[in-house]
Amino acid sequence: MRALVCVQSRDERSQIRPYFSKLIPNIVMANSSEELMQHLKSDKVFDLLVLDDSFDAKSPDGEDLSSGASVVEILQEIQAGFTASTDVTTLCLLRSAKLHDDLGTVSVFVDSSPQDREQIYTELGATLFLEKPYNMETLNKRLRDLFEAASSPPPWAQALRQVRHLYTSQKYPEVLAVLEKISTTPLESQHLGFPLLKARCLFKMGEEQLPKAAQVLAQLRERYPTSLTIRMLLMEIYLKLGRLEEAFSEQLSIFATQKTAFNFERTLQLFNDLGTRLQDDTALLKLAHDTFSVLLRDPKPYSRKLRPRIFTALAAQLKQVAGWTGFVELLFGSEDVIESVASELRIALGHLEIDLASAGPEVSKVFQEGHILLLSSFPAEAASIAIATQSLLDKQELDQLDALLKRAESAGAKSLEFYTSLSRYLLKIGNLKEASDVLHKAVRLKADDLRVLELREMWQTQYHARVKPYTST
Repeated sequence: MRALVCVQSRDERSQIRPYFSKLIPNIVMANSSEELMQHLKSDKVFDLLVLDDSFDAKSPDGEDLSSGASVVEILQEIQAGFTASTDVTTLCLLRSAKLHDDLGTVSVFVDSSPQDREQIYTELGATLFLEKPYNMETLNKRLRDLFEAASSPPPWAQALRQVRHLYTSQKYPEVLAVLEKISTTPLESQHLGFPLLKARCLFKMGEEQLPKAAQVLAQLRERYPTSLTIRMLLMEIYLKLGRLEEAFSEQLSIFATQKTAFNFERTLQLFNDLGTRLQDDTALLKLAHDTFSVLLRDPKPYSRKLRPRIFTALAAQLKQVAGWTGFVELLFGSEDVIESVASELRIALGHLEIDLASAGPEVSKVFQEGHILLLSSFPAEAASIAIATQSLLDKQELDQLDALLKRAESAGAKSLEFYTSLSRYLLKIGNLKEASDVLHKAVRLKADDLRVLELREMWQTQYHARVKPYTST
């Protein structure tokens, strides 16, 4: 008998090795999930497997601690027959749910509960579980259970193993025949793997069997509403049937449950496929809103790298003013990624400006607020300064305008738009001396600009109005 162990801490490795060494001569310790996958995909066959899902945890800043395969992905590889150890008996060590609130940070990330992960791992073939923290007595008992389960598996495990062998040999009619017999015994209710194999067989047997496979999964879903595996199979069926919107909904729910890089990439791919197929800005915006509702369930730092990719994909598909309006509105909840999607925001604002004269007040409002949003990350953006200044002056929001122009000055703004906007604001608050100084800078840039000429006339009017009472006496 051969054992493969992959746990995160050195202390745990030192605790597990002595126990296995007494029982079996062949034990391999893997220090990472990458190393573990190398062993699993070698010619060696392992009978016992210990997996620690602490490798899946995230750091307080939202970064994955490991770039290797997650426990779910490892179990999927085994179950699909992509390793030599398809009959391995698995013990999963479950990290506790943690709240990251380190000194100096305000963001939090709550892991899924050990109970949720235990269900997912069970569906994917894991047999035994041990939740952290544990003591040596509990650990030794669980390792003994693992050894006994591999040496003398229960009847349901033996039956499931035999059916899986038929499935991996692509003997699908035989699998269905065996499962039909098992359905009349108590075995079927002892593990979700039996009805899942039925659905998988129907899925593999051709398009005409896909509706039957979906029916089996729909019935299963009533019994296991949180099952990740059922959703994964349904998503594959909907893809085969060309029902992309339903497939996207399933994939998004999978990503919401299991936020891995693989699941995000698949979600993004479906998003792009749907955009190409639908050619409908309203429908695509709904998909984007649904995706963001998942991404923003956790604090923003944990989706900062992912949200820009959705915005980029969305911008590549939009074609109408309503779509670009919705794009800018969607950005209002993602101010922390403006720098990453600035080019897409500028494109969106450009599309809105083309139709601004004929568009309603709502589009005009979004256009103006979009430019103010752009200035939050690019305070010296010339065109945005001019548009934001006029908007804030019209709304009499002078304090916000004052702060906006100060940020622009601190950022080194020296454009004609900045000088004319600042002059307009200074004239509004009656500061003729500073307005004159700023206007001189605008004159040096372009004396014949209509805005400069207008502001000089305004300055002269205010100046004469102020000095006239004194000269008349």
